Amino acid sequence: MFDLCKELKELIEKSNQLIWELQQERKTRCTESATGLLPCPFCGGQASWLKNVDEYVPTCDTSGCWCTIGAYATKEEAEAAWNRRGGKPV
Repeated sequence: MFDLCKELKELIEKSNQLIWELQQERKTRCTESATGLLPCPFCGGQASWLKNVDEYVPTCDTSGCWCTIGAYATKEEAEAAWNRRGGKPV
């Protein structure tokens, strides 16, 4: 039973790493500066922009963190949402 749990944990870790790598390949980095974004609220990692067709998505660049808050129509809306901590804007 212990071996099965260990194998399952290893498979989950590998799949998480593969998913993260695929996300990195699919990302189109926005050319605009991410200097207005605070560090990730969970891991403290550097935040950056993903730019979809007509959406801004702030996200954490740290492998395995996965922190993101969704997509917004404007950079200003996305930045304000990302920088909100504990329900209060910073």
